[in-house]
Amino acid sequence: MTPAAPASSPATEIHALRPAVTRDDALRTFGGGLMGTARSLALGPLRSIADLYVPLDVFRVRVTRGARRETELLGIDRVTGALDLYRFDDEPGGDAVVTVTTRNAIGRALPDAIVRDRLQTRVARMLFQRSGFFGVRAGAIAIEARVAELYVPYWVGFFGRGDEARIVVIDAVRRRVEGPKARRLVYRWLMESR
Repeated sequence: MTPAAPASSPATEIHALRPAVTRDDALRTFGGGLMGTARSLALGPLRSIADLYVPLDVFRVRVTRGARRETELLGIDRVTGALDLYRFDDEPGGDAVVTVTTRNAIGRALPDAIVRDRLQTRVARMLFQRSGFFGVRAGAIAIEARVAELYVPYWVGFFGRGDEARIVVIDAVRRRVEGPKARRLVYRWLMESR
């Protein structure tokens, strides 16, 4: 099985979060066991697998609620700003980050101001879900410094019969199959890279 990188993409050296899912792990997830059999019946056989890297910016975010102040390190994707946020205990670095040379790195599409705005909105939504309307006040959320620009590794499985192709996406750090937001992001990148 060969990766499906766009032929025109030059190889780029990037810094990515260390994957917890190897290629063999991804192959087992895509095609093994009861879920793999069900997936093959529904989508067609697994044709190929490819690694893919999505840009992620990590920000220090300060949340003030009354006298209580919390600081969190949150990562947001730089393509749509819609994928699930990453939460870090410490600034990512050292053994948590690897250098990779790849043709499958998606470019940073969103301007910095939009990324910060989307992160602010997403944090406000999280606070609202936790504590209701009065949990979020004006000025309660401050997007402070960007502490890292990294990539998140994903595995993309290509399934199908004949000319039909469908994909399944695995977050290689969180070890989970992703939903429609990640699939749309990958489809869009593949179409734009042709």
